[in-house]
Amino acid sequence: MSGDDPKMIITDQDPAMAKAISLAFPFTFHRFCIWHILNKFSERLSKTVHMENYRHFHKCIWESNTVEEFDALWKDVIDKEKLTENEWLQGVYEIRSKWVPAYVNHVFSAGMSSSQRAESNHAIFKRYVSKTNSLLDFAFRVNRALSQQRHEELIVDNKDLNERPMLRLPLQIEKQISEIYTCKIFYIFQDELWNSLLHAIELVRENEDCLVYNIVNQEDGVSKVFEVLYDKNLDFVSCICKKFESEGITCTHMLALFKKLQTSFMPNIYILKRWTKAAKLEKVINGDGVEINDCSDKSILLRRTKLFHLASNVIDKAVLSEAASKLVIENLEDAQEKVKLVMKSCRSEGVLEKNSGMQQPHFNEPLQVMAKGCGKRLKGGKEKAKEKAKRKDKGRRCNGCGLVGQSHDKRNCPLLIKR
Repeated sequence: MSGDDPKMIITDQDPAMAKAISLAFPFTFHRFCIWHILNKFSERLSKTVHMENYRHFHKCIWESNTVEEFDALWKDVIDKEKLTENEWLQGVYEIRSKWVPAYVNHVFSAGMSSSQRAESNHAIFKRYVSKTNSLLDFAFRVNRALSQQRHEELIVDNKDLNERPMLRLPLQIEKQISEIYTCKIFYIFQDELWNSLLHAIELVRENEDCLVYNIVNQEDGVSKVFEVLYDKNLDFVSCICKKFESEGITCTHMLALFKKLQTSFMPNIYILKRWTKAAKLEKVINGDGVEINDCSDKSILLRRTKLFHLASNVIDKAVLSEAASKLVIENLEDAQEKVKLVMKSCRSEGVLEKNSGMQQPHFNEPLQVMAKGCGKRLKGGKEKAKEKAKRKDKGRRCNGCGLVGQSHDKRNCPLLIKR
């Protein structure tokens, strides 16, 4: 990060973590994991309220483009179901500026809204290591996991460098982005570009500084209006959905306006370097302004790219002539033998260097101790409730009202009959 603080950190609602982040990164936006919060709706609300209103909460959270829209929809759901006395809902509403998309989408997050990216990394390493591994075995297994991840990354990089994605439209802007973005990001952009063709544009107001347009989906049954603003002074387009600000990818509504303005090529200001194929080919500078060589000109990807492009250019020219092809084959065979000798020499020098000098120190295995977090897995509220119901053994549980030990079931539940 070149000494800069991260723009955003996503964690759960751990108060100790929140305090540490505020002290260590005072200029970093601390966002709460939305997955952890949404997962608690089924625990903090009764079963009937959760089943009947979760889709309303989901719509309120994910489909609100402005804070005013979210506040209005949230209030409607709370008043309708008379949930104003629910302390947990009051608590999550008070911290809405930390997790609701309408409140946090103005900060770049690369499209992430939960901490599951870290959890997925934990799952990867759990496939390689366990608590029974020795220290030496643990180190070997971690290196193996890292090697596997790097190998998969090289496969994706090779695909981005050597394969061309399929184009769906005869537009210059699509062809331009296909040559710049990685395949994964390009296909996301392509979907946005395709959907932009279905939107109608209307100019609603204009002044000396800006133009304001309303973008409406023509095929959508419930027409939702998205407001797009064009700043004349800055020559910049912004949308109310904040997709570009949060994910770094131009949204459908911005692309619809580009078509209206007859923009054939994507301006550089809307192209993020982190999504491009050349993002990892540039030099890496540390906080002191010194180039980190191991991550730039010595990297496997950069060396492979240079060799591949050189070999491709030579082969493309040589195939046109039989004599040139024969010359290239002879030189490649000669180069192959020389490379084998160089690699053999490097290995032998590495062994001599490793075995020379003082005797290598010997380290014993450390004593096994109970570390923090070691032992039984922490159980959530759902698991605790199920185990508690089993221990009581008071009969079966009604899936309608959620009570245990009742003589009725969901088919004749008094609570559901009243509703």
